[in-house]
Parts: sequence; structure tokens; C-alpha cells
Amino acid sequence: MRLEGLSRQIALSMATMAFCVTVLVVVTGFNFYYVAMTYWPVQFDAPGLKMTAPEWVWLISSTVAGLALSVVMGLRLARRILVPLNSVAAGIRRVAQGDLDARAAAGDRSLREAAALADDFNALADQLQRMTKEQAFWNAAIAHELRTPVTVLRGRLQGIYG
Repeated sequence: MRLEGLSRQIALSMATMAFCVTVLVVVTGFNFYYVAMTYWPVQFDAPGLKMTAPEWVWLISSTVAGLALSVVMGLRLARRILVPLNSVAAGIRRVAQGDLDARAAAGDRSLREAAALADDFNALADQLQRMTKEQAFWNAAIAHELRTPVTVLRGRLQGIYG
């Protein structure tokens, strides 16, 4: 299965985040134990399953750093997805209120699905605006053409009954 477009962006972002968090934990783990064995060898000489206070500090701080990295990556990806979608939603609301000049900004063109959605909305809004103008033109033309026969009939009816 080959991922494309938005699916690819999400998968790459999640893989990058997982890789960065793993590297963060491994690098900080090696640094932590190097510093711990160098400066506090007495606390770390007995093997066991009970974690020491410095180990808890390292575990909590690396978890918080990984979480912060994940939040930053998630927000960045969400912004790339939501900016064009919010633009389309705002455009739809404006069209629903009667503003046929409303258009959506595609934003980041690398997210093809979101950009295609904005382009399709803009094409729809253009078509709707063109059809509305044509409808107004034809309504005016038909009303003008019907005025003359109606006026003639009104005059004849007034002449007959009046």
C-alpha cells in the first residue's frame, strides 16, 4: 500500500515524532547514566528493580520533553491540515449568507487533498456566482419581453370594460 497526500504527511510526521522521541530517550539515558556513574557511583552500584530518585527525575524529564516534542509536531501538522479546511468552512458560511464573492485560500499546497478541496470550493463558488448573474439577466429580459403584451392586453381590457 502506497501512501499519498495527506495520509503520507500524517504517517511521515508520526514516524518522525516517534524517531525523535526514541533518540531523545536513548541519548538522555546514556548521558544520565554517564553522569550518574561518574558523580554518584554509590547510589547506582547495587543492581535492582527499584528506581532511584535521579532515575525518576530522568524518566519524568525525558517523558515531558518527548511529550512537548509530540505536541509541537502535532500542532504543526494540525495547522497544515486545518488552515485550508477552516478557509473552506468560512467561505461556505459566507456563501450561505449570500456573499457569492467568497473564496477559500488553499494555504500550503503540499497537502494536495486540502488544496484540492479549496480549489473545488472556489470553482463551485465561481459557477454559482456566474449562474446567479445569468439568472438575474434572464429574469430581467423575460420581464421586459412580457411587459409589452401584458400592457397591450390591459389596454384592450380597459377599453372593453371601461
